Amino acid sequence: MMKQIRYIIIALLFFIILTYIPKDIFAQVEVNGQTMIVSNSLDTTNPHVKIKWFIPEIYNPKGVYIYRRKPGQENWEKIINTPFQKGDFKIPNIEFDNDSTLERFVSLIDGLTTEEIQGLTLATIFIKSVQNQAYAQYIGVEYHDLNVKKGEQYQYKVTKVLPSGEEEIGISSIIKVEKYERIDPPEDIEIKAGDKQVLIKWKPDKLRFYGVNIFRRRENQQEFVKMNPIPIITSKRKGPDGVLAYADIFFTDDSLNNGVTYYYKIAGIDYFSRNSKYSKIYKVTPKDQTAPPSPKFLRNDVDLLNVTLTWENVYAPDIKGINVYRSLHHDRDFIRVNKLLLNVNTNEYIDIVEKPGKYYYYVSAVDSSGNEASSFLTMANVLDIYPPAKPKGLYSVADTGKITLYWLPNTEEDLMGYQIYRTIDRDNKKRYVLLNANPVNDTTYIDSLPLSAKNKFHYRVAAVDSAINRSEFSAFAASKMPDIIAPAQPFIKKIEVKDDNYLEIQWIANADLDLLGYNIFRENKTDSLATRIKINQSVLSPKVVHFTDRWVEQGIKYNYYLEAIDSSNNKSEYSNPFPGKLPLTKTKLKEVVKHFSVKNRGNYNILRWNINIDEEYLGSIVYRMESTGIYRPLTGLIQDEKYRDHAITPGNSYKYQVRIYSEKYGEFKSQEIEIKTSK
Repeated sequence: MMKQIRYIIIALLFFIILTYIPKDIFAQVEVNGQTMIVSNSLDTTNPHVKIKWFIPEIYNPKGVYIYRRKPGQENWEKIINTPFQKGDFKIPNIEFDNDSTLERFVSLIDGLTTEEIQGLTLATIFIKSVQNQAYAQYIGVEYHDLNVKKGEQYQYKVTKVLPSGEEEIGISSIIKVEKYERIDPPEDIEIKAGDKQVLIKWKPDKLRFYGVNIFRRRENQQEFVKMNPIPIITSKRKGPDGVLAYADIFFTDDSLNNGVTYYYKIAGIDYFSRNSKYSKIYKVTPKDQTAPPSPKFLRNDVDLLNVTLTWENVYAPDIKGINVYRSLHHDRDFIRVNKLLLNVNTNEYIDIVEKPGKYYYYVSAVDSSGNEASSFLTMANVLDIYPPAKPKGLYSVADTGKITLYWLPNTEEDLMGYQIYRTIDRDNKKRYVLLNANPVNDTTYIDSLPLSAKNKFHYRVAAVDSAINRSEFSAFAASKMPDIIAPAQPFIKKIEVKDDNYLEIQWIANADLDLLGYNIFRENKTDSLATRIKINQSVLSPKVVHFTDRWVEQGIKYNYYLEAIDSSNNKSEYSNPFPGKLPLTKTKLKEVVKHFSVKNRGNYNILRWNINIDEEYLGSIVYRMESTGIYRPLTGLIQDEKYRDHAITPGNSYKYQVRIYSEKYGEFKSQEIEIKTSK
């Protein structure tokens, strides 16, 4: 049985807009929704022009007038003297013999007024007027102009006869009287094989065709048979969105046999019910597209990287085998994992995956036509129990307050990062402590440490994957931070005189663990240009807490400083300055006033001296001898070591002496110096 789908009968042709007339085929014009068509006849012996028109009411009860003129003429010639009305044309008997339905259609339109011809009745009469030219002439919508000459050109006009006069239906294009040639078939024909059916579609062309005929033959048959009892008429229909559009398929030829080859050709039908040229022949073979029953109850069992799938098959006579599919996604990118089709009785398959992860599977039954029916999905969670490789290439670089670690990157795709472990002094795997709670992604790690840390630090690195599997420790790397912390400032507690000739410096020992020893420095307080001098040749042992200075001079004030040094040669601040002095002996006391001198500077004498006493020094007094031979003081007790005498007379002689006073040792006198002033 044949089934026509997705086409409807057109109710009125005035809905069809014809604006383009192919040359040498037919000419038409449309005015106010009323359509007129002209065409050459198939009769080559007695050529004539066929004129056809369509109006909303199918025909005009009072008839129409038909006019004609040649190109270049302004006036129209009426080619019929009386209106052409329904019933004027007498249908030949042969037409009734050839069309068994013609008489019923004549009775139908004779029994109705134009107001009663509506809906399906109107559409049926319209189609009949296209299919049967005699019927079209009978109802007064088609006229054949026999009074034409071959090779001549004509233009036609049709008017409706109304009580008020005439109303124009349309004016045709110019047509040349010549042999009729069939037009080309419909374009963009698509014929596809389905399951026991063939689906057919073409490009609708209302400018040329009112319908389409489809012809078919089977293989081993010679003749084509028309498949549609009436022409297939396409029309746009409103879709769910309310937009007018053509159907996806115009004709379905069903109840065919799968595996049998069929041949099709198509011809369009013009408005005089003439077939166009045939299309090319299309060869199609319907095939089974019905999937077999799906496998059921798909399950999986995971053992390391082995995924065992089991299922139950549902019997069907044309099932050929089973396929297994796998993907990392539940909705895409499935690949077949079995190279060859599995036996139809197979209900188990072991898939060995490359790495842990979540895998989605389905199995499908395949029939002899290649149709597949898939089971539901099953998800196999292959747990990651394989740790990453241990990191390689670990080394460390020490700097002030930090140790930086470097290593080579791991290549695992599921690598989460690295954990850093540390211990001190020696490499003992049991004593390593984790430094970072969250794995780091970089292959560099900075361990910030107290500046005072002096231990040797050992490090190891472990790789961690997304399943929290941890690798073995890397090889260890060890570093010790540079020691930049100086020892504590030492403290001198006292200085004692030993044997009247030496000074012994005593201090409190430092508590620094890495103390290398001490240096002692001495500074002469009486000399403003003097610098601190280290008095020990080599670093004193950290166990030593005193030192004897055997190179001091009596009566000179000294400051002593102690410096601590650690094993990294870091030096402490100098200790507190501690004063030390070796008292003068009686021999030394005679040398308290040194370098006494007197010089004349014209109108004054200048005296200079040096004092070699520190202990309880009170000051100096300058004396000058008078003519009486007695020394008189020129100054009071002064701290300076120079004096200018302006109370002099040119040409006289003066004698001077400086006397030094100490609370402990009393008075010390300088030598006497006499000087004569210039005149």
